[in-house]
Amino acid sequence: MKNWSNEFIGVDWGTTNLRAYRIGCDGGIQESFEDVLGVSAVSDGNFAGIVRELRETLGNLPMLLSGMIGSSIGWRTTPYVAAPASLEDIAAKITWVEPRWTGLLPGISVLTNSRADVMRGEEVQLLGYQSEHGLTQYTICHPGTHTKWAKVRGGKVEDFRSVMTGEQFSLLKEHSLLKAMMHGRVEPDRSFLEAVETGWSGVELTAELFTVRANVLLSRLPECRAASTVSGLLIGMDLRTGLRLAGHDLIVVLGDPALVRLYTAAIEHIGKDCEPAEGATAFVAGMTRIKEMIQ
Repeated sequence: MKNWSNEFIGVDWGTTNLRAYRIGCDGGIQESFEDVLGVSAVSDGNFAGIVRELRETLGNLPMLLSGMIGSSIGWRTTPYVAAPASLEDIAAKITWVEPRWTGLLPGISVLTNSRADVMRGEEVQLLGYQSEHGLTQYTICHPGTHTKWAKVRGGKVEDFRSVMTGEQFSLLKEHSLLKAMMHGRVEPDRSFLEAVETGWSGVELTAELFTVRANVLLSRLPECRAASTVSGLLIGMDLRTGLRLAGHDLIVVLGDPALVRLYTAAIEHIGKDCEPAEGATAFVAGMTRIKEMIQ
């Protein structure tokens, strides 16, 4: 049964959600499964039981798992691979929970005299995109709970920065003074784009966030646009970090379609070009390439 030349299961298991794919011999998605059961929700540590359930759903097949499942809050901690790192480097450091049957992928780290950074899971999509498109130099914006901006050179993640944009938005929406106002759907509307400009200009974020509340209370901003405004402020400031790293690179916005739509609109609004891309296909391409290396 441990035949990696046939179908296998690729799992992207993050902090707040789980996505699993049965991947065919040709690298195509045969079946998929998605759940909000991220690693932080597995309070009893029953990762082995969930993996068994995934195989019951998708097939009794070899499995590769990436993301926070390999972190200190996951199933088993896997060491980081130091950047610059390629898919080959990742494949060489798989931690086998069950020999050649269930493997945990490492993340990538950056450690210099001035800063440190880490990622787990995004690297498969970043390098999977490269294996799909054959590009040699670009910067990827991967929006999410912790947005990643990564420079890719010659098939390797050379450097990256993480920005806690998604987590900040969630905290404000669920626990801040603004939570009662942030019930509207975030759309790339006028309020969002104006807020992107404000965030991009380098304002004091904490002061500007309170201004959102004041504008709603004083009837200058419709309450239904508060969430879009807060999102725009955070993403505008996010761009200041990411585009500084990108320099003159081609920028690819890769990931969840809803977030890609927001970031693409924001980047184009401040006068920069970018290419949107779908994260699931890049993830499957990256996992397929890694699988080929362990045969």
